[in-house]
Amino acid sequence: TDYSNFYGNNAIVLAEDGSTINITDCTLTSDSEGSNGAFAYEKGTVVNVRNCTISTTGNSARGVDATYGGTINIWDSEITTTGAHCSALATDRYDTASGEPAVNAYRVTAEVSGDGSVGAYSTGIFYIEDCDFISNGSGAAVIEGTNFITLVNTDMTVTLAGKYGVMVYQSMSGDALG
Repeated sequence: TDYSNFYGNNAIVLAEDGSTINITDCTLTSDSEGSNGAFAYEKGTVVNVRNCTISTTGNSARGVDATYGGTINIWDSEITTTGAHCSALATDRYDTASGEPAVNAYRVTAEVSGDGSVGAYSTGIFYIEDCDFISNGSGAAVIEGTNFITLVNTDMTVTLAGKYGVMVYQSMSGDALG
């Protein structure tokens, strides 16, 4: 799954090499391990998602994901994920040369189910506004390293008793700097 998590292998939509992909009024569905919905890999790469439905089933199959300086912008969309480590909004590995990956979400609703599946998993820069996330099986959000999530007028709900709201930690995996 490292190639799926870090480079976007098996993603439904994959942008790389500084390209831009615009996705509007569509449905993205996957049912296999590591099959992320939309993925932006490398500095200067952007995926814009508008008015879409994203549904993934399978471990490590996130709704949207960005790595190594890529950016995901998503508006007016719905995300559903089922499986372990399947966050709705995610970033993953980067280095000092590529810079932090970013996710910007506006009016997104999401429901995630599975161990380690949270509404937003940040190893980068997140801006989330007017969104609604439900997490069944894990916490609401994770911030790894010296990264951040900005929430504006956003609801994050955790349905399992004893699970965390927002976890801040450093895993030492090399996914996040600092």
